[in-house]
Amino acid sequence: IMTWAYWREDIDMAEMGLVDVPTFASRLYHGYTQYAKTLAEILPAAQKPRIAPVNLAFLLIHEENYSFWKNNLFGEDNFHPSPSGTYLAGCVIHATIFGQLPIHPPTLDMTIDSLWGKARAMQF
Repeated sequence: IMTWAYWREDIDMAEMGLVDVPTFASRLYHGYTQYAKTLAEILPAAQKPRIAPVNLAFLLIHEENYSFWKNNLFGEDNFHPSPSGTYLAGCVIHATIFGQLPIHPPTLDMTIDSLWGKARAMQF
């Protein structure tokens, strides 16, 4: 799982060389892809590593709907995913494993009842 970039006001992100979320996401992307490339060189072809690009899904929402990214994808600590962020991550992981989106189209509705209803439907 390629983890997501986040932004916390209570941490000096610039001190870590992270000037914005796209920069953070880019560093994560390059780190994960380099790691996968290194593993691919030493593992048998049947064990080629795959990366679930959750980071890229979070970044896409950051770029296209910043308000939703900021207010809906993270929990209270602004680091761990909210139920919406977890659902998004689950859809990306599903697509990585099975090569297609879940049978029930993934949506990030604004209501938690709708979100959990769809998540439960995907279990059956």
